[in-house]
Amino acid sequence: MRLQSRRLKRPFLRQLPVLLMALLLHQSLAAAPITGKFSLVNHHGEQVTEKTYSGTLKLVFFGFTQCPIVCPTTMADISAALTLLAGQSEQVSPLFITIDPENDTSSALADYLQFFHPRIVGLTGTSEAISDTAKNFNVTYGKANNEIYHTTYLYIFDHEGEFLDVIGYGTAGKEIARQLRAYL
Repeated sequence: MRLQSRRLKRPFLRQLPVLLMALLLHQSLAAAPITGKFSLVNHHGEQVTEKTYSGTLKLVFFGFTQCPIVCPTTMADISAALTLLAGQSEQVSPLFITIDPENDTSSALADYLQFFHPRIVGLTGTSEAISDTAKNFNVTYGKANNEIYHTTYLYIFDHEGEFLDVIGYGTAGKEIARQLRAYL
């Protein structure tokens, strides 16, 4: 039995530095404030900030138009939630912020958004503006092996712009609507 317990401990000890780095990274990310500040261009070509949407609940999602799975399914879930909210959806500003500004121009976003609920607003900007915005939401994104990766949370902000909560990827439209109703 002693031999087995030693074998179990060794792999753990080899992984200890990796586990500690992951813990430190998680703590540093968790400590970063989510301010929700941005200065971007909407899919109509108009300059907007977070203050443009004051007085409404903001539901924010980061993604890109060429995303094969996560973005279109999340956008469909957001669309379903807005449909379920019916008249209350007027109190929600659903914002889709691209993390691929080189390809996702205002017109590309407008074309993409035709497939989803008409209340959803697409936002783009310079690479620097997107990077600054992502930092203000504590969003990570990048490219590796010709693939784009990004944080998949939905961010909820109150009528005054204060961060409230996140909703995880894969949450159905019905549950998103339930959570939004709780804040309306």
